[in-house]
Amino acid sequence: MQELRRKPRWRPGLGPTVGLLIVGMVLVTAGATLAITTYGARASALAVSEDLIRQVSRRTQDRVERFLDVPRDALALGQRQADAGVLDLEDLTAAEAWFFDFMSVYQSVGAVNYGDRDGNFLMVKRMPDGALSTKRVLRDPELPGGRETTWRRRTPGAELDEVYRVDHDPDDTYDPRLRPWYIGADEARGLFWTRVYVFWSDKQPGITASLPVREAGELAIQGVLSLDISLADFSQFLAGLQVGERGRAIVLDTQRRVVAGVRLDPDDAEAAQLPSLAGSGVAEIEALSALPEVDLALERGREQPLHFAVGGEPWIGVLSPIRVATGNNWVIGVLAPESDFLASLDRSARQSRAALLVCVGLALLLSGVLTRWLTRSLGVLVVETQAVRDLELDRSPVLDAPFREIGEVLEAFEGMKTGLRSFQKYVPIKLVRKLLEEKKEPELGGEALTLTLYFSDIANFTPISERLGAMAMAIHLGAYHSAMTRAIQDREGTVVQYVGDEIMAFWGAPSPVGDHAGAACAAALAAQQIVDSLWADEPDIPRFETRIGLHTATVAVGHFGSEERLYYGAIGDGVNLCSRLEGINKHYGTRIIASEHTRAAAGDRYAWRRLDRVAVKGKLEPTEIFELLGPAGGVPAGLIDAARCYEQGLDLYLERRWTRAAERFRAALALRPGDRAAELMIERCEAFGAQPPPEHWDGVFAMQHK
Repeated sequence: MQELRRKPRWRPGLGPTVGLLIVGMVLVTAGATLAITTYGARASALAVSEDLIRQVSRRTQDRVERFLDVPRDALALGQRQADAGVLDLEDLTAAEAWFFDFMSVYQSVGAVNYGDRDGNFLMVKRMPDGALSTKRVLRDPELPGGRETTWRRRTPGAELDEVYRVDHDPDDTYDPRLRPWYIGADEARGLFWTRVYVFWSDKQPGITASLPVREAGELAIQGVLSLDISLADFSQFLAGLQVGERGRAIVLDTQRRVVAGVRLDPDDAEAAQLPSLAGSGVAEIEALSALPEVDLALERGREQPLHFAVGGEPWIGVLSPIRVATGNNWVIGVLAPESDFLASLDRSARQSRAALLVCVGLALLLSGVLTRWLTRSLGVLVVETQAVRDLELDRSPVLDAPFREIGEVLEAFEGMKTGLRSFQKYVPIKLVRKLLEEKKEPELGGEALTLTLYFSDIANFTPISERLGAMAMAIHLGAYHSAMTRAIQDREGTVVQYVGDEIMAFWGAPSPVGDHAGAACAAALAAQQIVDSLWADEPDIPRFETRIGLHTATVAVGHFGSEERLYYGAIGDGVNLCSRLEGINKHYGTRIIASEHTRAAAGDRYAWRRLDRVAVKGKLEPTEIFELLGPAGGVPAGLIDAARCYEQGLDLYLERRWTRAAERFRAALALRPGDRAAELMIERCEAFGAQPPPEHWDGVFAMQHK
């Protein structure tokens, strides 16, 4: 019987197979590229356009927030100077001089007003021609009609005493106590914002911010200080924004009125009212009145993308909410027609398709030559690939190849092996040495150790990144991280993680550190000295102001992650608390905050300031926090005196003695001007003086932000 012989399995040749694959890949790539150009480019361009519109919206949000910060800061200045006696609001003549100087400095303020509880009123107003005129209302039973209203008129640029005319208006019945800004501030017991309304003098929209003025220890207000802020300049800013060729930006209030972005005609009586969406007279704005996204943005405070039509033409946009005050929100709308972004794209797409067809033809011609060259070099690549797979990293490199690109790939393989040999640079070097000495592989899990933890990040990192650009930021951030790492490692610390600008480190693992709290404090102070000297001779590079949090706690230390991929670090409640301590530096205006545990462990070798008793976000248990000022004996006497005054004020504050506490905090602020922590405690004392906390209050301040 004839034996059946199995036929050998047919296998295609390597050269023809690679050639066919290259041809197929070229054709598939060309077809996919044509499809993307034809069908996907429009969506991509619209996505880029929407991103551009969002960027314009964010710029506008930033401008609105800065715009609202002016009256907040100005009113706070007036309140502080009134509390300090610099501004005497009971002496209207002296107050007029202060108001006049104030208006000369704050050019964006339309008027500064003060009304007291007796109905007396003082206003310095910026008139349409730029002149600063004064209105004064005095109430006295002995005066005719019980009041006297006078206007002191000045010419533009005139000084306070250069009054060219005094007008008396016996028919003026103005009573500040009946005005919304007065009533609102009295009821709010703090900063109050009116709705946007049209100013009578220049027929342009504006808003009034007011703040009650109280004498120390009194609940009833002495009067109300207010500022009128015109939105005319902000409308000019919106008009100057580049949103395509025909796009625009507007601002809406909770009543769906256009408060900025549409110019009012001061000569038109009807235009003196803020227009609604439906009555704005602008087609693209009127089209918004029928969109439900407007109500969603106003009521829910969420950003809403827009796709709508104006006269059959598609438009895109975004509505971004911004909170002015409770119940008083605005919405920024940025709108543009799609055609502003797609016209040039259509021309580019046609040109790209033509160029792509030419490239496909050339690629097909060259595929045969490339196939032959690649086949001769694949054997060398296979050998080097197996070497990397088997981690034979010390094997002599094979760089001789008939094809230049293959030679470059072989060089890349050699670079890869060099990188693998240098893997210890990506994990703590002390950990690598310990594992090598113990001759064991890392295992998933950890052990409980008492460490001093360190978290730091760069203040205002996002604006600095935008200013420097991606490549410059990468270079400078690398230099910054290198300097910070040296400061930590030179003092026996272990850097375990970089996340953007954030650094996490600890002392006490993987090797014990006897005085880990003291070493961490020394490293934090050294890091701040390095930050102060980095790029000191290059003024164009922004300062990388660094905030640091320190905490000593028992945490789990070891290898975490998964069985396939591990990282060395620490987890536990103490890690979370340390991260929060770093973040609250921003709240208190400090650079280094340590927990009470680190303060106790480091002892009196360092100078400290007891800051507060807080409960960080996510925790109920309170923590005493301390500002690290420097090494004992190395801190200026004035800073030590300021710290002692502050701590005396803190003791009085915890005893609910608000007035005395505020006095000590002001003394501390005088010794250390600009101390944000003292300013915050003064604000708390004033708030509690007006409305004391409940009887069970224990002095703990609950942080609402990370």
